[in-house]
Amino acid sequence: TASVWVKPEHFSQYGGYWQASIKINHAKGINNAFWMIGNGSEIDIVEGHYQNSVHTNYHFEGIQYSENYSSPFDLSEDFHIYGLEWTEDELIYYFDGKEISRKQNIDAHTPLYPIFSTAVINWAGKIPDSANGSTMDVEWVRIYNIL
Repeated sequence: TASVWVKPEHFSQYGGYWQASIKINHAKGINNAFWMIGNGSEIDIVEGHYQNSVHTNYHFEGIQYSENYSSPFDLSEDFHIYGLEWTEDELIYYFDGKEISRKQNIDAHTPLYPIFSTAVINWAGKIPDSANGSTMDVEWVRIYNIL
């Protein structure tokens, strides 16, 4: 497993449009994630699981709002764009430019910082030997201030 993040003292932002081009890992059992955290809130722009599962999550004060989207594509074969429009009132999630989820912004009103991670987790599927040495690839990241 691995995790890469920006230290909040170097970059954090409240709101905006957050997006990344990601090719997820080709193995089951790997949670491929682009997310943000800070001050009690966590927003998962994507938790991608081989072969085509896209999960969006919003956590705060022990509460979790989750939705699942099934992509028509094998997410490990090419890069796809995962995005979040984060406003004072809403969290709107996108997959390749298409809205896939919309949640009310209840608690995410302070700056958060971005994280990319992979984790071996059995709820992402049975963990095969082929997971060893496999990667999640990030082509680019863009974070816009739109507030």
